[in-house]
Formats: sequence, C-alpha cells, structure tokens
Amino acid sequence: MKDKLGFVFIGLIFFYWLSVVIYYSFGFRFTPIGDYQQHNAETYNILAGNFLGDAAYKGEHAWYPFLEQTLVAIFHLVTRIPVQTIYVSYPFIISGPVVLIFIFFVQKLFKSTSFTLISLFALLFVIPWTTHQLTLNLHPVVLALGMLPLALYLFYRAVLVDKFTYWILAGVGIAVLIYTQTIAALTFCGGVTLYLLFNKKIWRGFMVMVFTSFVLVSPYLLPLMISYRLTPQNTFGTFYFSYYSFLDALLYGLGPIRFVNLFFIDSGLVVFFLSKKIHHKIILAVFFFGLVVEYSGIARYYNLLPSFVPIFVPQDFQLFNHEIAIFPFAAGALFWFHHMGLFLGKKRSLLWLFTGTIIVSYVVLMVPQLNQRATDRRELLANTYYDSEWLRVTDWIWQNTKIDDVFLVHQDSAYTFINGMTGRKVVANENVHSNTFVNQQLRGFDNMALYQSANLTDFKKLAGKYDVAYVVVSPYEQNLPGYSLEKFVSDSFFALEYSSDNVKIFRLNW
Repeated sequence: MKDKLGFVFIGLIFFYWLSVVIYYSFGFRFTPIGDYQQHNAETYNILAGNFLGDAAYKGEHAWYPFLEQTLVAIFHLVTRIPVQTIYVSYPFIISGPVVLIFIFFVQKLFKSTSFTLISLFALLFVIPWTTHQLTLNLHPVVLALGMLPLALYLFYRAVLVDKFTYWILAGVGIAVLIYTQTIAALTFCGGVTLYLLFNKKIWRGFMVMVFTSFVLVSPYLLPLMISYRLTPQNTFGTFYFSYYSFLDALLYGLGPIRFVNLFFIDSGLVVFFLSKKIHHKIILAVFFFGLVVEYSGIARYYNLLPSFVPIFVPQDFQLFNHEIAIFPFAAGALFWFHHMGLFLGKKRSLLWLFTGTIIVSYVVLMVPQLNQRATDRRELLANTYYDSEWLRVTDWIWQNTKIDDVFLVHQDSAYTFINGMTGRKVVANENVHSNTFVNQQLRGFDNMALYQSANLTDFKKLAGKYDVAYVVVSPYEQNLPGYSLEKFVSDSFFALEYSSDNVKIFRLNW
C-alpha cells in the first residue's frame, strides 16, 4: 500500500512539473546567442550530411558529443519543426523522458519508493543546478542528467554480478554518457576509477568495460585526436553563472533552505560511508571525485594552484556533483525521518509534527520557485539581443524562403541572426564557436573564395559544393579584401530578392 501511494505521489510531482514546463515553453521561434547557437549549428551542419545527404557536411565530427543533437535532428525530420524552434519551444521532448529515466533507474538502484520520491522532488525543486537545467532548457547536460543514473546502475550491476556480459553493458553505458556530455562522463569515469582503487578484485571486468566504451566512442574521439591532438585542458575555465549566488551553488540550495539541504547531504554521506552496500560506495566515489575536480578548477581560476594543472569547467563538474548529491540528500532525509520515529516512539503527534513541518516547508518554499524559474527563462528568451535591421532581414527570410535553403554569409553576427532566427543553414566563415567543426577551416577558406571569385564559373563551381541558394551582401562582406562579387551580380544567375539600406540578398538561379 505504501509503495502504491509513493508511486502516486511520484506521478503527481512529475506531471505537475511537466505541465508547468510545457505551459511556459511555447511562443519562441529563434535561439539566443551562445550555447543554443552552437547546438543549433551542430544539428544543422553536422547532421545534415548524415541524415539529409548534404555533401558539404558529410563526415563532420563535432568537438562536442552529439547524441542530444541527433535526437533533435530526428525530431526535426519527423515533425519538420525548425531546429531552432525545437530548442526554445520544445525543451520537454528531452527533459520529460530524462526525468522518467531518472525515476526508473533510481528505483532500480535503491529499490525504495520513498527514496525515489525524495530524489525526484530534490531533482525538480530543491537542488539548484538540476532544477535550473530542467526548466525550459534543451541542452546536452539535460540529457546527461538521465544518462548518469543509467551508467551508474549498469556499473553497479556489473560489480554486483561480475560477469562478462554485464561489464560490456557497463561499457555501453559509459559510451552513451560520453556521447551525451563530456564532463558528465569525466565525473563518472573518474569516480568509478577511484572505486576500483579500493576494490581491485574487479579489475579484469573493469578493463572489459573500458575497452568496450573505447571501441564505441572511437568514431567520435579518434578523428578529433588525429585532427587536433586534443589535450584534456580547457583554457578559459569559465566560472559560475548568475543563476544563483556563490553560497547557493556551493551549499546545494537556494536561500536559507541550503543549510537544511547540506545537513541532509552530509548525513547521507555518513550513511553511505558506514554502509556496506556496493551502490553506496560507488556513489561516494563519484561524488568525491567530482567535488575534488570542481574545487581544483575553482582554485586554478583564482590562481591558487600551479599553471600546469588543467582547468576544466568548474560549473559543469558542479552540475553533476549536484545531481549525485541528490542521493545522499534522500538517504539523509530518510535517516532522520526514521530515527526521529524511533526517538519519539509512541508520540505519534510529535513525529507527524516533525515530519510534516519539514515536508510543508520544502513544498511551500521550493515548489513556487518552479514558476518563477520558468518566468525568468521566458524573459531571457524574449529579451534576446537582436538588431532591428537584421530582424527585418530574418523576417523576410522566414516568410519567403524554404527551411532547407542554404545561405552564403561571411560575418559572424549575420550568421547568428540568419541561422538563429530562421533556422536556415549558413555557409559562414565563423560558426559562432569556430572549433565546433572539423572542416571549419576549409569552409572558411571556401567562404572567402566565394566572395573573392574572379569569374562566374569559379563561383558556380564552389557555390554548388555547398548547394548555396542565397547570397547575403552587407557592408561587412563588401569590405572584405578582394571582394569582387559586384563584378558579376548583374548576371541573370543572380536575382536580387531583398534590398535594404545595408543588406542585399541574391537568389541563385541554378
């Protein structure tokens, strides 16, 4: 009976959260500048060659794992909704299944409805990073929030059973995590390696897992290692965003409730430390590895460690440390609920008062913040910077061209507006994050060559390589060294379709 009631509450929490997310999601059609633009460009440019047969982008490999972008591309192919609209108006197509995956594997791992219920509430309403990422956000880290419990469960089963098949499955789980988000994979892999140091009898199976995951991720990693000789170092080491204060981030909570959160988490860590259960020890290892890397990144950011120490992105490690912290949070809460029951004995009224006060306090303080986060997110999307002239240009493109049309444009800002606000593919000199694409440098040279073409024949040959449908000419392109398009735009091959004070758009008559 208690399990059934617990699942009812789990369902109510999930559907309330999902209804709020869906309610606040719709009404946007363009992506803001930043990570959205990067993922939008990856989805169009990298996956175009794999799904749509676009020869110009065939064989692309991203610096960033692209499982989430693949799912968005498939959703786009099925629905024909523009990719950038999916990113801003359909975040729940990823976050909804992710929460269900989280529920499923937490229940499988801990076999406690009460534990799953508390963990779900913490995931959606209590822990700062997870609550933020799961509110109107479509980003690879959101997908990783579901893949991390999957990898954790598969590794636990492999250690528990210690059979060849289970170690292969654990390797598959790690590979999926790597394809989802690099930092999530580093957090998990570092943690399970730390666990191996204290449990060396599993090293044979561990090597099978490592080999399996390496083989599966080689198509992604090897081309990058060959092309760029990658080193595990992030040179910029960005720090905390302004979503919440420094204390909120470090103490796992928003406002005064952070101290209660930290108390439960610390209590849960003690419970896990004293426990002999395998999954408790694995979680401890993953938690402390992520914590060490996060704090070392913070120390490097403030120049407290030598310069040879790699700078990863502290807030990314903190994000997944926050998710792992959900488990000791739930364990600590259950520990105190249980022991207060033993302490109070037959004084049921005091027990209900203690338990009810904590539950009501969390519900009253945390649940309304979901609506506030959703409102803040909408304002962020609504107030995304745009230039009035480029807004008119992109409105014309939106209304008068096809979603699969390819635009030639040189400057980065024009790429941002055209690709971000219309979803049209763009052959640009700089795709916001210049190192996102393996063939980016080649496209940059081709882009310059197109605007510097000496004759129409050369232009047609190179433009045909990218299936260019429209050419954008603004003062930026006109000021390029060797710009020569004006020599033959009067040819019938060029049709002037749009003209304003600063921007002209020519359609190519193939």
